[in-house]
Amino acid sequence: MAAALMPAKRGNLYQLDPNEPYIIGLDTKDGPDHELWDERIKLPLEESMVVNIMAIGVKETCLIRHNKAAGRYEVVDGRRRVMHAREANKRLKKAGEELVYVPCMLEAGDETHMQGVAISLNEIRKDDDTLVKAEKCMRLLQRNGNDYKAAANRFGVSVAAIKNWAKVAELTPKVKKAVAAGEISASAAAELHGLEKEAQISKLDKLIGAAKASGRKKATTASAKKEAGKRTAVPKRVLLKLVQDEELSSGVEPEVIFGIKLALGVHLPPEGSKLGRLLAKAGFKR
Repeated sequence: MAAALMPAKRGNLYQLDPNEPYIIGLDTKDGPDHELWDERIKLPLEESMVVNIMAIGVKETCLIRHNKAAGRYEVVDGRRRVMHAREANKRLKKAGEELVYVPCMLEAGDETHMQGVAISLNEIRKDDDTLVKAEKCMRLLQRNGNDYKAAANRFGVSVAAIKNWAKVAELTPKVKKAVAAGEISASAAAELHGLEKEAQISKLDKLIGAAKASGRKKATTASAKKEAGKRTAVPKRVLLKLVQDEELSSGVEPEVIFGIKLALGVHLPPEGSKLGRLLAKAGFKR
């Protein structure tokens, strides 16, 4: 008799086409009264998550149940993963590349149990704080040869965020502690990068002191405050040149180019698409 691969209890894990499990409210006409309804199915897809799934697939297991009465499998947890995997496969199929599958485990129980599981798995999740992300980011950059774009893909954030995290990871311990305590924003702390240890601490103390004096809970630098405030608008002609010049646009993330084209009216999503309907709800008239 062959030995087990590992001394562990086996479970039911299935690799499903993301189009197979039903998402309540998206693939059905059910509403908020259904035990598996989740408001987030109405949110637009995130480009960073689609690109990430195209690169590495879906690694976090989704929960599904077998609805015998309806003769289908329904998503209990992992709706957004399934939705993004569907979009990833559309692009992969168009490119002639291998499609991704979604790892799913079967969950059994009545409606009350299913609703409780769905809520719990969403609400008890806790994201890594900025310092943990920064340290993970540094380890990844050390391994991938400082490929910021690849790191941004893995974390599902912008290249600018990765650069900020890398700077935060190299700051003096006192500044890191202030970031963790919420006394200074990560973007503001990143601007202290490059200063000597004593200069970092001196600048930090001044920023925190100024924040307390003005009644703010978190310190920011002048540039960070400017980032949050009113800016000078970029002329339309400059944005048009950016999106129309292939050499210039090649250095910009695709989702950013899409956003600029959308704002300029160079590209408009179809009226029947999700984004088209959301724009109409927001007051856009064609």
